[in-house]
Amino acid sequence: MSIDNVEIYYHGTSDADSKIRLSDINNMTSSLKSYYSNSQKCIDLSLHVYFVDFDTLNDREVATFVRWKSKSHKIDAIYDATVAPSGQSSIFISTKYDHNKTSKILAHEMAHYWQHTRCISQSEKEAESFSEFYISGKT
Repeated sequence: MSIDNVEIYYHGTSDADSKIRLSDINNMTSSLKSYYSNSQKCIDLSLHVYFVDFDTLNDREVATFVRWKSKSHKIDAIYDATVAPSGQSSIFISTKYDHNKTSKILAHEMAHYWQHTRCISQSEKEAESFSEFYISGKT
């Protein structure tokens, strides 16, 4: 599916979930445009969104590209463009949570995608702020 001239590929749990998540991503894209109103795209990357089991996402032998903070560190999601094939990026997100929590996590990772494709420094604080901005507008 193309959203704002970006090819988005959803790899998830069902067709119904796919429609919900792609709609979320479309809405997040609109919100990102206003949140980062002065930003210009500097890199064209397609986006693959993978919904995976929490334990798989946190398996060090599977997620070898993650920079783990400690042996006990667990993640709910991650944005990656370093090991993805050229011209692509990925979001890996856990299937562990309900729709609202998952939307908040997805908004955070979409902010990282936006930062990367607009050549803005990757900022956890800004990604979290966007996530809160997006969720507050939805409720």
